[in-house]
Amino acid sequence: MPSRKRSKGRERKARQNESNLSRPQKTLKEWLTWGERNKKINCNHGCVATTATRCEQFLESFFSGMAHGVELLDNMTILLTTFPDVFTEGESHQNAVTTLSCLATNMMLFASEYGNKALSVSSLGPAIDDKVDLEFKADSLSSLCLNITTTLCILVHFESGQDIEHTFYQPKVAGKLMSFNPQTSGRRGVLKLLSRLNPCSCLKELYTETKKMHEKLCYCSHCKSIKKRSSLMVCGDCRIENYCSKECQTAAWSDHQSECKRIIDFQKPEV
Repeated sequence: MPSRKRSKGRERKARQNESNLSRPQKTLKEWLTWGERNKKINCNHGCVATTATRCEQFLESFFSGMAHGVELLDNMTILLTTFPDVFTEGESHQNAVTTLSCLATNMMLFASEYGNKALSVSSLGPAIDDKVDLEFKADSLSSLCLNITTTLCILVHFESGQDIEHTFYQPKVAGKLMSFNPQTSGRRGVLKLLSRLNPCSCLKELYTETKKMHEKLCYCSHCKSIKKRSSLMVCGDCRIENYCSKECQTAAWSDHQSECKRIIDFQKPEV
């Protein structure tokens, strides 16, 4: 028969460990375990909520950079310098990918179940650090998920020896990032990435419904009109910018020419 004294000791230790968590750690844990606590979902999406210390440090730095208004690519560059092991294959990399995927998945499921109007500071947790509060209000869910899924996309496709911008401007990465654009079919693109990363089928129904409702769309880089992606032409040099007609491509060339050369330079393998 198990010792009652030993059992109470374990419970006391668990409560003490919980009370020692920082505010960002508590917020992170709440979001990571939301799917498991939800009766309709009851799934961790392949992520262990008690993330490794290295992964926790990476995530806190990531969200702290967002809270302080650091541009995403600059934030990722800082993280690459501080946590190079997270960007290469290994345990830290896998922990970061599964944790970010779980966070974004729970946010998409939360919004689908309760609607964006249910989102508030109190429902998502108060802060990322002691100085800066991130107010995750109704209109910021897509922005937050966009940052997380963009980071996921870069982490998954990052190759050792590259820098962040080299990864960002690779056509296969840039194409996926364009599909996240909330002005076109961003919800569809985000769900597609998360569905492929998750070992579970929690997003299958939501993704299927979204595909029926939203066509694959993209916008012309010159006139900004939104068209079916299959009807757009892509720049033959950088293979990133899209145009709805030859006229738009010609009109945009004077502005795009220098940017096109810069993108091509980023796409070249580093020696």
